[in-house]
Amino acid sequence: MEDVFSLELLNLRIRMRDFVLKILSLDPSKSGIKVLEQFWRKCFHEPYSVVRQLRGNGWSKTQNSLIRSHLLAGMGTYQNLILHMVETFGWEDNGFMLDFLAARHYGFGSSSESTIKKAPVLDPLTEEPLDSAWVTGAVFRCLVWLGDLARYLETDLSPASVVTAASATRYYQLASGLNPHTGQPYNNLAMLAGDTNWGLDQLYLYLKCVCCKHATDNGQANLNRYVI
Repeated sequence: MEDVFSLELLNLRIRMRDFVLKILSLDPSKSGIKVLEQFWRKCFHEPYSVVRQLRGNGWSKTQNSLIRSHLLAGMGTYQNLILHMVETFGWEDNGFMLDFLAARHYGFGSSSESTIKKAPVLDPLTEEPLDSAWVTGAVFRCLVWLGDLARYLETDLSPASVVTAASATRYYQLASGLNPHTGQPYNNLAMLAGDTNWGLDQLYLYLKCVCCKHATDNGQANLNRYVI
């Protein structure tokens, strides 16, 4: 399992991150979302899926530390990616506050107004103003992935830190507030809710997921399992 986190693969992930940043600066609207999704799958989601399959009777302390470092590095990567996109392309989503933490003066929301509300730049290919909806969509995806990484820490690497569960919930709530018409954040919040309030919170969130304009198949499947 340690091979998944070898120095060679770590260097490849760093190179892919640099490639993503380069593509975002050269061709954001056409290729940006594609490379972001590939980056998520190849660099963070698939390595974690592999080590979960190899878990067997549990992870050693060394393996646990490697996985924790991988997930925390991912969280730092996506927070920096969001900051990079907002500073590069501007942020004009009706004053929506991208505050990662509950304490505002420690979160992203403490950035200056001039930084957050910077005017959008031109698309390098079309030389037309970059659609703000693209920036919103890219940030939305990063928030969901941040929530996933924090949730992995909470569910599989217990005892997790006190702030981990709160962080996962916070990322999903930010994502749902930014794009309330997509069901994925509600589905993931439902998984975090568990049996809280006799399972009613989970049922409500699954229903909210499948009733969204852009519902997710896994939300419907989870709801079916819940009802059965």
